[in-house]
Amino acid sequence: MLTSPSVLLLLALVHLAITWLMVGVIWLVQLVQYPSFRLVPPQALPAFATAHAQGIGLLVGPAMVLEALTAVALVYLLAKGELAGLAWLGLVLLLGIWVATAVLSVPCHHLLSLGHDVSVIERLINTNWVRTVLWTLRGLLVVVLALKLAGRA
Repeated sequence: MLTSPSVLLLLALVHLAITWLMVGVIWLVQLVQYPSFRLVPPQALPAFATAHAQGIGLLVGPAMVLEALTAVALVYLLAKGELAGLAWLGLVLLLGIWVATAVLSVPCHHLLSLGHDVSVIERLINTNWVRTVLWTLRGLLVVVLALKLAGRA
């Protein structure tokens, strides 16, 4: 049965793992990677920014898609249960992350690939706190959800 407690728990554990991978990545980006943009010589920043976007995209692109797919699956499978609210809240937080990525981060990366701009570097660092906080909250929420599902299995 697709909605058996053990299948739901397995799905939640996969979701937990991928979400916490992204929590780790976003904190690394927030505290190490983005601040390092300040240290890149102006003439080298476009190439550095492009290389960063391409490299990080190879890691986070598939991870973000898998996180979204497992989040949607949890919402679908838990839709009529007592944990539906947690699943929906997780999906709403994920939507916020995707919107922040598209509206705040991607435009900054594009501008930095065109040339050095200290104000854009600072905007990228400062606005990335939105994604950092949202992913951290998602990580905690997913732990709660997985623990509740583990209690049922």
